[in-house]
Amino acid sequence: MKKYLILTSVLALAACGGGGHGGASVNAPDTLNARITDAAAASNQAITAMKSQVIVSNKTSGDLSRSATETVGGVTFTSYDLSDVKLFAADADHTDNGYLKIGMDDNGRIEKITMNIGEVGAPVQRVGETNRFKGPIFEYVESGDQAAYRISNTGQTAEDLAALKAELIAQGKIHDGGHWNMVNEEMDVVTLGGDIDGNGTALQYADFGHFNPVYTSKYKNVDGLTDEQMAAARNGEDLGRGGELDKIKSTADFDAEMAAEDYQLFAGGYAIRGTELKDSLAVPRGAEFKGKAIGRVYTSVSVDEDAFANETLAETARITQAAAARDGEGYSTDHDINKAFTTTEATLKIDVNGKQTLEMPFYTHSGDPENKFYDVKLVKNGDIVEAPVFTGTPTDPRHNLGNALDHVQEASFNPGYYGVNTASEAAGTARLYSEEDLGNHVQREYEVQAAYGMKRQ
Repeated sequence: MKKYLILTSVLALAACGGGGHGGASVNAPDTLNARITDAAAASNQAITAMKSQVIVSNKTSGDLSRSATETVGGVTFTSYDLSDVKLFAADADHTDNGYLKIGMDDNGRIEKITMNIGEVGAPVQRVGETNRFKGPIFEYVESGDQAAYRISNTGQTAEDLAALKAELIAQGKIHDGGHWNMVNEEMDVVTLGGDIDGNGTALQYADFGHFNPVYTSKYKNVDGLTDEQMAAARNGEDLGRGGELDKIKSTADFDAEMAAEDYQLFAGGYAIRGTELKDSLAVPRGAEFKGKAIGRVYTSVSVDEDAFANETLAETARITQAAAARDGEGYSTDHDINKAFTTTEATLKIDVNGKQTLEMPFYTHSGDPENKFYDVKLVKNGDIVEAPVFTGTPTDPRHNLGNALDHVQEASFNPGYYGVNTASEAAGTARLYSEEDLGNHVQREYEVQAAYGMKRQ
């Protein structure tokens, strides 16, 4: 975000009232309008239909453009661009705990994406004019495979990582006892706001969609590697430490994972009040929105050795396919099932008291009539998110909800409102995660993520 204060003398105002914005029309200076080149704006459309730049001033409540006709001196113009937008991850509760951040070059072209976790993130670079991003990163892992801290891999040595670890521990940002991993990662960032009704209607101030980070190679516990080994790992070479430490994906496996619908969903946009950028505008009471929604279901039945002989496994796990066969890694064949669904008939209604009701008919109005999910209804009344309502029967029985609502560990519904002063668009996310120990050496996980983008009706 940049501010420009025009210090010339105040010119006479024309009689027009500024196009209904409550003040006279004003021109943004040419230097400000030229910050985003036409070529950069066109390039950015491959990633998002949002405006690459939004210019506002303290003399008008509208979004300024070259078409404005009057000029006022002594006006503060504020320019926001895509690098100011936060695209909040569905599993991060619309806080600074997790969001995608766009990086732009000096011409305003999108050149990188950063997934911020907590206070920091590791940017990955854009591949040509595509929506794919890739790059090497380091992640500090404290337990399991969950990263507590991520940074860009810019050629750090093991000694550099050891020094950073000590510094972060001293600052209380990580705990001792963990280790550094090196990951060569790629992901496609897919936005859906370019067509929310099937007729090409596009969002300007908000967007939503999905990303799916997949590593081409991953090296666990690189704390003691030599400089030569570090360089080889950045090139994706096998260090000869064995498959538990050096994981190199084949092209076929990588392509299969990139094509899988194991999505992380996101939503966000420009929410500008006056000249101030916010995470969301105020809830617009009495308003209605309509547009597109995406939902992704994840189901997984995990079993141990003894459960493969369990004849009642299918009934216990509430799925129709018995998990009696193992895949190539020894898991049940019903391990890690992902499927995405869309609808262009999603609605969000806010009553006069501010209660927000989101309906995503993935069953009644599925984007793929041959593959339906549930109609999902979510209600947020003040700060209270009511129990979600699922109606219908999924086409694939493995996607059945079962009694997952009885074992919810995490649930969220995060509506957001975007535009300049007036909430002209809505976008947000929701998530439900359930985990249940079914006994007989069987565990079941069930997660639904959703994201949506809509226009005010």
